[in-house]
Amino acid sequence: MPELPEVENVVRTLGPMLHGRTIESVCEEFDGVFLDAAGVPEPWPRAIVGLRRRAKLIMIELEGDLLLVVHLRMTGSLEVLAAGAPLAKHTHVVIGLDRGKELRYRDPRRFGRVRLESVASLAAEPFFAGLGPEPLEITATELEQRLGTGRGAIKAVLLDQRRLAGIGNIYADEILHACGLHPGQPANTVLPREFPPMLAHMQRILGSAIRGGGSTIRDYRSPDGQAGSFQSSHEVFGRTGEPCPGCATPIRKIRVAGRGTHFCPSCQPLRRRKPRRQSSSRTS
Repeated sequence: MPELPEVENVVRTLGPMLHGRTIESVCEEFDGVFLDAAGVPEPWPRAIVGLRRRAKLIMIELEGDLLLVVHLRMTGSLEVLAAGAPLAKHTHVVIGLDRGKELRYRDPRRFGRVRLESVASLAAEPFFAGLGPEPLEITATELEQRLGTGRGAIKAVLLDQRRLAGIGNIYADEILHACGLHPGQPANTVLPREFPPMLAHMQRILGSAIRGGGSTIRDYRSPDGQAGSFQSSHEVFGRTGEPCPGCATPIRKIRVAGRGTHFCPSCQPLRRRKPRRQSSSRTS
């Protein structure tokens, strides 16, 4: 599944392609992939006025306080092609642009969605309203407040989009390895002094992944067709049985929170600690 770095790369690549463009039509090639949640009688044409990312969502901002929200999920991708170019297999939404171009959404597994929303309706949606802060914008104190109160495994808490938005399986494993934390370590036993370096590693890894175009494990490609390169920098994810770059111990794979999880048993031991006391006002 594309995570924060991959989605950020999509937004940055699409930006110049969509700048100054107008959406003239939306054609759904497979029922249920495009959802009109805005209820606007005649939504097209609409000028594109901005493009941004929130968590793992691509937000195409339109005039009239509308948004085209794209959630890639497992295998979704976007590309800009000339109108009339052959329709690739698994193309489910074709967004007609001015000047003879089309923005096309492909998704072999059809888990993703393209939604037309009003700004107000999206803000009131429970999932969107409940998203946690962005990892690249949070402080160490906020990180401790968000994660340190969790009773589950630290990896499960990192993946909880209500606590921190945008981190998925790949980068949770990489961040925890850099921190020397076992992915099953209870979050409420992580020490206060461990959060500042956790934030530094988190922002370093995510920043490097963005600059590397993300990680291509199977399907991910940016809108210009380029694969990511950061997978060559993974220290644990997808490297079961290979030597840890820090100590040469073979990387192990276990399941944490129902997800395949990679870690080094030597660099990331499970430590027995007392959980911190819960304050009366716990971050949800």
